Amino acid sequence: MPSPESIPALDTPIVALATAASSATFYMTLLPIPAPSGNYARDRTSVLFCKCNCTISQKIGYPHTRMPSSPDDFVLLSPADLGELGDYTCGSEEKRAEPEKRLHFYFCKTCGVRYFSLYTYGEDEGEVVDLVIGDSVRGVGEDGEGNQDVSELSRAWKCKKESWIEDSSQGGQTGYLSIGAHTIEPDQEGFDLVELGKEKKMKYLDGRNQREKSRYDCPHTGGTW
Repeated sequence: MPSPESIPALDTPIVALATAASSATFYMTLLPIPAPSGNYARDRTSVLFCKCNCTISQKIGYPHTRMPSSPDDFVLLSPADLGELGDYTCGSEEKRAEPEKRLHFYFCKTCGVRYFSLYTYGEDEGEVVDLVIGDSVRGVGEDGEGNQDVSELSRAWKCKKESWIEDSSQGGQTGYLSIGAHTIEPDQEGFDLVELGKEKKMKYLDGRNQREKSRYDCPHTGGTW
């Protein structure tokens, strides 16, 4: 049995997310302040918000949120079993003898909201752990005031920290998790997707053609603001 994991107190930047149509799925994530435009710290000391013009990101309207350290910054509280979520998979490893789809877009089976995507480099990137959570989580809406008491929750899914490398600058990427920025509750202090765009803190990627460099000023061909 894994030892209980501690969740930071709510004075740490924490974002609680839930479905708009149900409370069947919700999670918590640390949300550090984005780096200044054009000065994104490659050691991932801050969160990265980005939009890609690749087919899947465009078709489902998915602005990406990459955390500094996914194993430390993200926990799926309900359900704790990924098998209870819907799973649309795409992408493949072309160099493998038997290419298989490894990019998973997980969504709530109740209302269809896509919460996060996970690329599986190995066979088992996640684990279910015991949590110690003593505060209410903003945004779930169970008590009519937008709060969900999670003090009773003891199990959650998280990325395995062992062997997880978040970015290629750290010696090669072995882990990838991206949260859908559109699922973050919009009334939380310090978080405003409109302002992120105005302040040029939204990074635009050319995943469709893979020819142009990433930039902050405007989307690439085929992309959207």
